[in-house]
Amino acid sequence: MQIQTVRLASAPQRPQPTPAPAAPITPAAAAIPEEQSAPDRSERIGSWLQDLQAKSLVNLRVGSAAYAGQLVGMAIGAAIFAPLAISTANVYILTGGSALMGGATCLGAYYLEKHLSSRRTAAPSSSLVDGALGLGAALRAVPQFAYPSLVGATGAERELILNSLDRLPMSSVTSASTIQMVPGLERTGAIGIAHPTFSQTRLLLDRDAMTWGYDFHHELISHEVGHSRDFVRGFGPLGAHSLIGPFGKGPFLTDYSQTNRMEDFAETHAHYHMNQASRAELARVTPEKFQVLDELSQRGLADEWTERPGVRKAGKSVGQALEAAPYLRNALELAGALIAPAQIHRGARRLEAGLIKGDAQQKFHGKMSLASGLLLLAPGGAPGALAVGATHAVLAGLVADGKLKAEQADRIGSGVLATAAGPVGMVCSAIGSELAASGVDMSRVSASGGEPPTSHLGGVLAVIGGTTTGMFLGATIGGALGGVGGAMAGSFWGSAGGAALGLGGWSVLQLGKKRTASSYDLTGGDKVFLAKVVGGGVLGGAAGTVLGGYAGKLAGAALGGLVLGPAGAVTGAFLGRFAGMTLGSLALARAGAWAGRKLD
Repeated sequence: MQIQTVRLASAPQRPQPTPAPAAPITPAAAAIPEEQSAPDRSERIGSWLQDLQAKSLVNLRVGSAAYAGQLVGMAIGAAIFAPLAISTANVYILTGGSALMGGATCLGAYYLEKHLSSRRTAAPSSSLVDGALGLGAALRAVPQFAYPSLVGATGAERELILNSLDRLPMSSVTSASTIQMVPGLERTGAIGIAHPTFSQTRLLLDRDAMTWGYDFHHELISHEVGHSRDFVRGFGPLGAHSLIGPFGKGPFLTDYSQTNRMEDFAETHAHYHMNQASRAELARVTPEKFQVLDELSQRGLADEWTERPGVRKAGKSVGQALEAAPYLRNALELAGALIAPAQIHRGARRLEAGLIKGDAQQKFHGKMSLASGLLLLAPGGAPGALAVGATHAVLAGLVADGKLKAEQADRIGSGVLATAAGPVGMVCSAIGSELAASGVDMSRVSASGGEPPTSHLGGVLAVIGGTTTGMFLGATIGGALGGVGGAMAGSFWGSAGGAALGLGGWSVLQLGKKRTASSYDLTGGDKVFLAKVVGGGVLGGAAGTVLGGYAGKLAGAALGGLVLGPAGAVTGAFLGRFAGMTLGSLALARAGAWAGRKLD
């Protein structure tokens, strides 16, 4: 459903002039309608912001549906085209086929969402779906400990693979979903293939190569697991560790590492985890690449738990149990990856319905679902999503029992959503506060359903472009200031900020294509005022994100190390960076937005 704004009849009216007693009203005079005063700046901006919010929600809903379609298509494509690629000895059939399948289902989901949006009349309200999504979020919050499921491996091959995995850190082991033994894989030109499908990474190993000399199997496995470790924080190769930093540049440890940045990372990973001699050689030949792997191998509190022998043993049992049915592990991994876009889609629909009906309770539900979905997308954010889900359930119960007003719950939901969105949410919150201080009252307008949208493909592309650009910029700046951890945080929050700018920018362009003029259209002065407030808030928020993240990392690492030792320092740095980025962006975004308002 498309959202349009409806102006409430609460705008002030000019007083009607009293007719002179000696001059009775003629029919022509009586036909003149009573004139209302033109809306002031606060009403025009409030109306425009409601339109912007509504358009953005529609684009967000369509985009989340398209992303879910992409996840499904790539997973199905990998299952279909892998046997064909092996039988024809052409690996490009696997990579190209799954990518094309993902693109086709992405477009299919996009058009299906467009079709369904014109038929929906109510917000989603199934308690069964809510419970299933909540359970999925809870499972995602558990630290990953399951070993890859082995497909087609003999008893001897299983022993070799598990022994090699035991020599790798759990953060690398759990990055791969399945490892499949393939006779004759070498005919494709590769003895090992790591195939990322956004929701999971599948490894294929040549059966004969497992017997090539002493410990070669471990080098092969460590190399391919290195690819899955590289891909785990991004969308396949997009956003991978190898995309930034020293990879793809000399000095190179092996001839094969010169192939491309991804192979360079995988070779570096293999040599770091082979043995002490190879690790020492890596540090001597290419110390920058050694430092990246060294930072990635640092253990936090959750890592310390997963490295326990009992947890590793349980992880092997889980991986083996999921071998009982073909593609069971792949299906479960896909289902877990779909929870985030499902929550975002559900939250956007609920918030849309709340805006249409002026229903504070629906707006509360929408904001909490959106917050959960955003946290599930964030690295390490699954425990936060679980906390949001629990809070959502408690507050919903209080509202149902009449112990909490829906309007109060909606205000809490706004704060939770802003926090879950990190620096992006803080900047939006700061700008909103300054606009409210200037008299902009969004409660003076409400939203209603309109004609179904004609196209949102541009919005999806704008989000993709913003995400990619922000990811590169954030990773570059974060890596320069904070090493590997800074690059990881900068990559994600840069992509989030870029996606928000792309989404908002496209929505602004849509609003600028109104077919009919209205007294609520922004004037040139309104646009200048908004540019000052929004521009100041964005610039201040960006500075606060960088400075706050750097300071928060140092403070968190110091405090965590003091209380819980080295593992506490790693976890403290992660949490401190997020807290610092959030608080820093809020403080300086407020300062920037305030300065922009005062320049008016």
